[in-house]
Amino acid sequence: ATLLNVFLPFLSLSAVAVKAQKSTGNGACFPLHTDTAQSVDSRKVTVMLYLSENWDESKHGGALRLYPFPHSPIDIAPEEGRLVLFSASEMTHRVTP
Repeated sequence: ATLLNVFLPFLSLSAVAVKAQKSTGNGACFPLHTDTAQSVDSRKVTVMLYLSENWDESKHGGALRLYPFPHSPIDIAPEEGRLVLFSASEMTHRVTP
């Protein structure tokens, strides 16, 4: 939280929660959701770091699809070393098969 506070001080982050997830491809996906609601907890930012070596969309799938209302959806390929940050409570998203 400290480094993000340096670059994004308006977030006033005070804690860090870590969730690790391994997606194996082969049609696996994750349904449309947000990571929290402001009324539920104080999470503000979702940070994703991809560790996918030799990722191939045709074999593995698993793109992150963001729904930045009112704009069109954005697909982000899970390429090794890619870092993605977005609002935990406001950015609806899913992982495609």
